[in-house]
Parts: sequence; C-alpha cells; structure tokens
Amino acid sequence: MAASPSVVRRRGMVSGAGFFGVFGALWLFAGVTFFENPQLIWHLAVPLILGAAVLVWQSRVRHRLAREPSPDVSPDDAARDARILRWFIIINIAQYAAIAAAVWLCIRQQRLNDIVPAISVIVGFHFAALSPVFRTPFHLAVGIVMCLWVAAVLAAIEATGVPPVLASAPSATSALIAFGNGVLLFFCAAWYLLRAQQGSPAAAGA
Repeated sequence: MAASPSVVRRRGMVSGAGFFGVFGALWLFAGVTFFENPQLIWHLAVPLILGAAVLVWQSRVRHRLAREPSPDVSPDDAARDARILRWFIIINIAQYAAIAAAVWLCIRQQRLNDIVPAISVIVGFHFAALSPVFRTPFHLAVGIVMCLWVAAVLAAIEATGVPPVLASAPSATSALIAFGNGVLLFFCAAWYLLRAQQGSPAAAGA
C-alpha cells in the first residue's frame, strides 16, 4: 500500500487549491460577462460565492493540518523548496509576459475574439511547465485539458455554429472556453482539498 502524502505535501495541496479556486472564479466571471442578457447579471454572484466557498474550505483544511506535527526540514529539502519557488516564479512571469504579448497582438490585429482562446492555451502550457517542477502529472493533465477544450470549442462552433443559448453573446467561443476553464479549476480545487483533508494514499500521485 502506498504511503499517505506527507503533511508538507498536503499543505502544498491546500495552497494550490486556493490558486485553483481564485482563478476558477475569475474564469467563470469572465464567461458570464460575455452574455448580453441583463438577467444574467445575477449570475455574476455565482463565481464569487463559489470562490469564497473554496477559500473557506481551504482555511478549514489548513487549520486542521496546522495541528499536525511538521517534519524536520533538512538542508536538501530547503534547497529543493527554494528551487521549486524559483521556477514557479519564473514560469509565472513567462506566462504573464506571454499573455500580455498575446493580448497586445490580438488588439493590434483587431482579432478580439482570439484573446480568450490565446490566454487559455498559454495558461494550459503554464500548467504543463509546472508539472516537472512539482513532480506531479496532475498539472500536466490540467494543461492538456485546457488546450484540448479550446480546440474542441473552436472545432464545434466551426462545425455546428453558435448554440442558440449563446446567440446573443458577443463571443460564444470566449464564453464557452471561459466557462469550461472555470469549471475545470473548481474541480481541481475540490480535488486537492479532498485529498489533503482525507490524507488519501492516492493523493500521493495527485
């Protein structure tokens, strides 16, 4: 039987869940803003409520883990953590620089409908790049799903046209991609928090 994830690893999952929850809320919020129906303004509260729920859940799990004894940190562990943090910062700086360049290029070329798909692909590659840093296939899977979702939405709309429910949306493509990304990231947040609070043996490979 595989060993349960360490307290340190479970605390890392809790921190990661917070990122997933916040950015999941932002993606859902972005998706809602692509609708023109005034009645949907009430739905703007849904991403905020879901994001807040994840943060409350995260706080409870973090408090529970804080009561567990922390293992001694060896010099090798400290060096590894510093290396992970350094690459995390580098990859995120590269991500935001790429997003800024993509948005500027789309605006310059007057291809505003391509902004959300481009950002989604960049974020997907960012997750894939983080996979070897955190030594987990989970981020690679998230990155692949995000990129495949963009391709699927573009192909579906090209083949079948805009769904009737999105007929009045300024950009059906952007709305669908943003919604899909938000749902995916909320699922990731819930997955991490469940693994962290349960200490499931399977979490070691999450």
